[in-house]
Amino acid sequence: MISKILVAVEDSAPALRAALVAGELGAGLGATVRALTVLQDGVLSTRISEVSGRPAAAGRRQAMTGVLAHVARLTAGAGARAELCEREGAPGPVILAEAARWEADLVVVGRPARTAVAGPVPGGVAAHVLEFAEVPVLLVP
Repeated sequence: MISKILVAVEDSAPALRAALVAGELGAGLGATVRALTVLQDGVLSTRISEVSGRPAAAGRRQAMTGVLAHVARLTAGAGARAELCEREGAPGPVILAEAARWEADLVVVGRPARTAVAGPVPGGVAAHVLEFAEVPVLLVP
């Protein structure tokens, strides 16, 4: 039985579609939905912070708070309530760690847009989650 659905979200169309699907599933199954966003410092943002003297993490955190609020509205519109969760680190491993810690029954992720050279298998975070998850994963196109 699926009673806990973890959905990984970010500011992208595939991730927001995944959040909507997770909300619909949560409503239909009577499951709890946890929306997780992962903040990751990149080399470029670190360098920009050094040069500008302004912390890039604060702006990213504010943007992700907005994304989580939007996800809460999406899931509520689908008839489910989402718990909102924010973590820091490398997205793939953090998503898997949160799924294990929270004892999720299902992980939902958005499929990234395909590029002209992309093969039939998704790359990046989605591929990492698909490869190493210990619970079922729903990849939302």
